Amino acid sequence: MPKRNELEFLELSPASIDRLRGTSIAKPAKFRKRLRMNRALARTLVVSAADEDIELERLVGGDDLLPFYVLELGATLGRAVCKVGFDDEEDGTGFLIGADVLLTNNHVIWSPERAREARCIFDYQLNRDRKPQETVAYRLDPDALFLTSPAKDGLDYTFVRIDPAAGARYAPIPASRGSFTTLEKEFAHIVQHPDGKMKRVALRENRIIGDSGVTIHYLADTEGGSSGSPVFNNDWQLIGLHHAARRRETLVASYPELANFAGNYINEAIKMSAIAADLERQINGPLGAPAREALRCFRDTDSLLGYFGALGRPTAGDTALEKVVKTYQGEAHDIDIGFWNVEWFTNRYKDKTTDVAKVVTDLQLDIYVLVESSPAATAHLVDHLAQHYGMKFEWAASEPKAAAGKQSTTILWNATTVSRIDADWPEHVKPWFDVDSRNFDDLGLESVHGRVFDRYPGLFRFRARNRRDIGEPFDFNIVPLHLKAMAEGATRRRMGARILGAAVAETAKQSGEADWVIGGDFNAELATQDFAALTKTMLPLSAEDEEAGAMTYLKSPRSLIDHIFISPNLAKTYGAKDYFIVAADSETPDYIKKISDHRPVLLRLGLSPRSEAESGAAGLPTGLAEALLPLAA
Repeated sequence: MPKRNELEFLELSPASIDRLRGTSIAKPAKFRKRLRMNRALARTLVVSAADEDIELERLVGGDDLLPFYVLELGATLGRAVCKVGFDDEEDGTGFLIGADVLLTNNHVIWSPERAREARCIFDYQLNRDRKPQETVAYRLDPDALFLTSPAKDGLDYTFVRIDPAAGARYAPIPASRGSFTTLEKEFAHIVQHPDGKMKRVALRENRIIGDSGVTIHYLADTEGGSSGSPVFNNDWQLIGLHHAARRRETLVASYPELANFAGNYINEAIKMSAIAADLERQINGPLGAPAREALRCFRDTDSLLGYFGALGRPTAGDTALEKVVKTYQGEAHDIDIGFWNVEWFTNRYKDKTTDVAKVVTDLQLDIYVLVESSPAATAHLVDHLAQHYGMKFEWAASEPKAAAGKQSTTILWNATTVSRIDADWPEHVKPWFDVDSRNFDDLGLESVHGRVFDRYPGLFRFRARNRRDIGEPFDFNIVPLHLKAMAEGATRRRMGARILGAAVAETAKQSGEADWVIGGDFNAELATQDFAALTKTMLPLSAEDEEAGAMTYLKSPRSLIDHIFISPNLAKTYGAKDYFIVAADSETPDYIKKISDHRPVLLRLGLSPRSEAESGAAGLPTGLAEALLPLAA
């Protein structure tokens, strides 16, 4: 086929001219000679072709191009949006956030009685032939679920149960706890029923101008009836619940660029992450049951709140909005600790560090204890976190001089939230951790004898930083453990529990410190009674305690051999109300399971103000240390 500039055109349509403008024209003179068509059009093309500054393809306003899938994704997600209709014609918008859960504004549905009046009308829209589509309507069941936050002094949301048939027909819109869902110069796409009309979408002139952390402001058009609409970012991720418009002058101080904006109003959405934080804040209160049910609709982790979210953080404020803001500011009120056996991390850390670092950044804990690691592996991980995420961690090892390739326990901590205090076992206690199981024949024989502690249990002491509004400093000890596995280690586990209990008692007696957290891979279930000696002095918190109401670290599959033991003093000081059953939605991400068969075992210590009567040491059973001293000699 001849080249484009060698073709002779007898006549060009406007569409052909447009296509021609986008071709490469190497020789304008030759092009002029051979082109036969309307002179006016020819003159226009020739001038353009002869212009030395012409660039035939270019991004002219920044890269506003999007992958094509966003159109398909938007159409799919938009099916979950419905008109919330009432006989009084004060209609609104709502959407499926769960298979049987509808989310809208409080000022659309403010009471169970109002919910019973509503009709949720889906497919109220024009189809691709520009004809009205056949609609489907469902009723709400507020007796099964109803949870609302007032529009005036709250977050203006309502969760209510909807007929499950709706979720069977229309897939719900996925909701994330993530805080960082908007980027600079992104756009707010809003699927809505403005003024009760057929479904429409805001795709133009809809730039996001700001994200306060709790609310999002944008220029997208809405009308009465759009209240309760989902707000999406460029990638069609659900980022907010549209609920109101603010006067431009009230936002100019926060967004100076609005000074030149011609409009009088700026639209506002409540961030989905803020709604999730508010639900978590209510879990242990009178509305705990519906809050927990609504939380099942959310996934992921809020990077600002960590794995446990708002659980256990004290909140103050006159409104729900103020309380959520305080929740985000309440980092000094808790310490989050994780114990994790990352299999093969000791020798394969260069291959695993990228994945392990992703978990560290997602969980946002204060302290991570790696119970199958090495100094080299942990140093590499800390460097990676600094270089790729800008996170400042410090680290230490139970056996700093361990030979290369030897499995040991290490610990890393967020230097901005906790600081390490020099601490160690008393000199006369250290030899106890070198004993051999054959020293204790009275416990019975096992097929394989050896050292009770294959990995030395280091002692690490920490202090919570930035507790200006809480009062006295909070210090606590952490002991990482990795005990012998399988049946052959039963004797050693039992003896290890006795020795460790004695070591804690002796150290606490000398230092006067009574706050202890012992955790890691114990390689046996509590039911085996291998840790009976330790449970006499410590309170066990393990994944199997969920049904007993103590605490669960992860959703199923549960880990029954990874445990955390805390001192009675911690249990007494903070009380049962400070240990939470993590909501069933706090699920272990699949990628964690790919890194290791063991999931992280997690603990949050709530550091609320406490009375003097509550802060005393609980003490240890008398005579335990003395009884074990001869055995450990």
